[in-house]
Amino acid sequence: MCGIYGSVGLRTEAQATADLQSFAYRGPDHSGMYCDGEVCLGNNRLAIIDLDERANQPLHSSDGRYVIVFNGEIYNFRALRASLEAAGSTFTTNSDTEVVLETFIRKGVGAFGAFRGMFAVAIYDTQLRTLTLARDHVGMKPLYYYHDGDQRFGFSSELKGLAHVLSRSQLSADAFTIASALGYVPSPLTPYENVFKLERGSVLTFELASGRYRIQDDLFDLSPSEVASPAALQTVFDDAVLRHLVSDAPVGLFFSGGNDSSLIAASLKRQGISLNAYSIIMEHKTDDAAFIDSIGAALDVSPHKLHFNSAQFETALMAVHQQIDEPTIDSSMLAIYALAKIAQTDVKVVLSGEGADEFFFGYSRHLRLARQQARAAVGAVRGINRLPFSNLTKKRLLRLVANVRSAGYLSYLLDTAKGDSLLGWEAALTLFADAGVSPHNLDELVYLENDLLRKMDFATAYASIEGRMPFLDVEVIRAARNFTKDFTDTQCTKHVLKEILAEQVGHQAAYRSKSGLGLAQRTFFSDSDYFMEHLRIALRELRSIEQFAGLVTPLSADELVAHYPYHAYLNFTYWCTIQNLERYHGT
Repeated sequence: MCGIYGSVGLRTEAQATADLQSFAYRGPDHSGMYCDGEVCLGNNRLAIIDLDERANQPLHSSDGRYVIVFNGEIYNFRALRASLEAAGSTFTTNSDTEVVLETFIRKGVGAFGAFRGMFAVAIYDTQLRTLTLARDHVGMKPLYYYHDGDQRFGFSSELKGLAHVLSRSQLSADAFTIASALGYVPSPLTPYENVFKLERGSVLTFELASGRYRIQDDLFDLSPSEVASPAALQTVFDDAVLRHLVSDAPVGLFFSGGNDSSLIAASLKRQGISLNAYSIIMEHKTDDAAFIDSIGAALDVSPHKLHFNSAQFETALMAVHQQIDEPTIDSSMLAIYALAKIAQTDVKVVLSGEGADEFFFGYSRHLRLARQQARAAVGAVRGINRLPFSNLTKKRLLRLVANVRSAGYLSYLLDTAKGDSLLGWEAALTLFADAGVSPHNLDELVYLENDLLRKMDFATAYASIEGRMPFLDVEVIRAARNFTKDFTDTQCTKHVLKEILAEQVGHQAAYRSKSGLGLAQRTFFSDSDYFMEHLRIALRELRSIEQFAGLVTPLSADELVAHYPYHAYLNFTYWCTIQNLERYHGT
């Protein structure tokens, strides 16, 4: 986990340094800045691989031509380094960052497809005067960029680093609208019209001389591999887990007792590896404690337990409120942040199970969506939304439409949208239709990158630790492509993973109903004077923004929490985003 930053013609060195410090928590071990007058590159480093100061960033090539800032980890860096050394390369550090740079020097943008890991990276070629940005294959590490249409350009791991180009006049009505349907602002959009997310698996090359940039998105091979049996999949997964332990700093495990974290724990046990583990016991789900103990005993895991109650919620909320700079519907990030703070006292890295549900079809909706067609029924949404009916009645009518027309995209939205109206539904359905994927792949396409991975990044970054996700290893994803038929034939979510896990914990534990981490939102929100007070302020101020006229819910804070608590949190974090970025705007 690090934070990276860059400016071309936008900021002085002093201003760039202040921008970088706005997210210093991403890398408290070292903060470095390179400036050549026009170009500034910065890095906040959380030292994980090669703890020596020689590996601090920005890092320069041996001839001084290239400068790199890097956020992430490359788990196959040692094998890549050996190949580079055989070809004549020499190294001054033991870091993966230097391997990334040297691979790029030799292969150009083709280098990024060779990396097994997670990353957001920027490399400046001082000779050709080009700046290359890249993001990993699923978007585990965030990266935002700004271009003024001429020769000024900037990028940052967080929007706070670009606050100087953001203002209320740039707030996007389109982003607010689609977020109302999805619960997040999907890539490449951000809440602002003039800043964008670099999409997952993309490479952007900016030419300083012309002021132009181009984006490539075909550099990562996620096609099906030859893995076709549960035993072969287990071998691939064990290898991925082992690779994710590459670190010169302590590594731990987020352990919920659910299938995904249990599969990681089972893999560790098979390989004779023991890690500190950390679990959350929700105040309203105390029965989870006994299950965590039971399955933990079978897997030799004795986790540290965080009992997440109203007091823990309040503490986490106040901390996140001050930092968050992108809206989200997902309040479970508060519990993950609280757990990350506990883990941070022992480790710098935690393994987590994100990605298993998306690539191995772990949600109950996947069973229904797999039988439906890639149809959006936008016209039906538009027509029904004009009717003088309640939101509930409109959704019931749309459910009938989705079933009769086998409209999988509409079914997905009916299952996932949490708002008090159909605001943004047409935009969301158009996004799905443009992607053209099967309905049961929508979670992989949009939800994973824009909700789950962003949440994980928020929660761990604010606690100054790094989250790693073995299920998102390139080879695990390629193997998962071969088990879609297994899922549809058995009509069982994550069937192949459950079969693997059952061998170590038994059938009953492996096939236990999905529990999830969700907060008791209505209780936590309504019991928190802090949240309710700021939600009222948020709704009032969002309604005062010109671009959002007629878009913000007419419901009161109390009505939102009582009937649409997810949407309450979305409005709260949308307002927090605007407030926090305005706080940094003048620095």
